[in-house]
Amino acid sequence: MSSERPKLGPDIPKVITAWIPATGRVVYLTKDRNWSEDLGDAEVMTGAGAVDVLAWAAQDQTRVSDPSFMQVTADGHTHHLERPFIV
Repeated sequence: MSSERPKLGPDIPKVITAWIPATGRVVYLTKDRNWSEDLGDAEVMTGAGAVDVLAWAAQDQTRVSDPSFMQVTADGHTHHLERPFIV
């Protein structure tokens, strides 16, 4: 599944989120390139290299589906954002 999504600039903190097709559960990519259901385990990324990590995650279609960026605060939370931005 693909959809047109707005882009987050490289300076905006973000995590990679996806879902597990078998269960429908949302997961987040960790620093060691595993998937966790806990947002607190997610790797918070900034910089141009985040696009490369998203490309890697898109190849992991045996475990997850539809990886995308989700905006977070610098410490990995969403509660300080007026409206979390998923791209």
